[in-house]
Amino acid sequence: MSTTEKPDAYAAYRAIPIESLLTPFAARRDPHQSRAGSEYYHTSLGKLQVTTLPGAQLFRFWSGSHAGVGGRGAIDFVIKTGLAHDLRSASDYLQAYVGQAPQRPPSLIGRAQAAAKKPYQAPRPIYNAAENQRVLAAYLCGQRKLPTNLIQELGQEPHAPIRAGYGTVYGHYIVFPLRDHTDPGKREVGAILRWQDDGPPTIFDGQKAPKVAGTDSSKGWWQVGPYPASTLIVVEAPIDAVSLWAAMKPADRATTRILATGGTGFPTAPGLFTGVERLIAAQDRDAEGCQQAQTTAARAQAAGLAVPVIRLEPPKPAKDWNEVWMASPDVVRRAVQQALHPDREHALSR
Repeated sequence: MSTTEKPDAYAAYRAIPIESLLTPFAARRDPHQSRAGSEYYHTSLGKLQVTTLPGAQLFRFWSGSHAGVGGRGAIDFVIKTGLAHDLRSASDYLQAYVGQAPQRPPSLIGRAQAAAKKPYQAPRPIYNAAENQRVLAAYLCGQRKLPTNLIQELGQEPHAPIRAGYGTVYGHYIVFPLRDHTDPGKREVGAILRWQDDGPPTIFDGQKAPKVAGTDSSKGWWQVGPYPASTLIVVEAPIDAVSLWAAMKPADRATTRILATGGTGFPTAPGLFTGVERLIAAQDRDAEGCQQAQTTAARAQAAGLAVPVIRLEPPKPAKDWNEVWMASPDVVRRAVQQALHPDREHALSR
């Protein structure tokens, strides 16, 4: 395969319906949980969810030997399930499947596309300020061990970056609103959610960190900190962003903002990189995190940002920065200070 042929060929391979690749795993569709836009299967690797969106299929295993493994498209699927071990072998394996149509009723596909195009409607807030703070503190401070005073400050800010969910749909989630930070009115254009109960989610197809339908990352993004700011830190989850923010000294907060993508996607809103002189990629310490760190660098370069990208990876054995914070806040403090001030010596606080 020549270099000029690769982009088109790989696009064709990624577009192969994942349902066509399930035979080796003795897959059985679960009709009780499957619904428009999202199909569930029992497989030899565990319970599998396949979500179809316009132009893409996402997959995730929720149990079994592959619990937590997920990705986007057929190439990711064959590599992560062991049918192939790299891009070239994945291409070879998928050649026989190119051009196959999705094995799903067209009516379901149409309904999924219609749901994906639904305009964003912001989850209703809890108008009682004390109750809003109580719910935020119960999860973010009680379970995630974040500082009470910090969560109180963030929850009381104008256009607060965090609020408690409310109602039958959102009441079990913490809401992290996306806004147009270039607009003085900071218009809300979407929201990242975080399930706060101990048991598995009973809505949003069992997702613990979904985005609200209609969320538009071409018009805004989620962040803490001032806009613009000379230092931009990018993470995947808002809770990791707040963990790094908690570890930061007041002087550094004045010149730093932390953006959370809410998963593997990346915002495309204009003005995202405005004023940035230093870019830090602090995504999770796993394959998806490393891939998104590379995406961060590529998006910055495409936006004309000519600065090096610093990789701030959570130390082993932790996967993300909140996990590090819960184990040892001082380790996070030292890591943040070393990233922001590499020319200084940094001792752990006592």
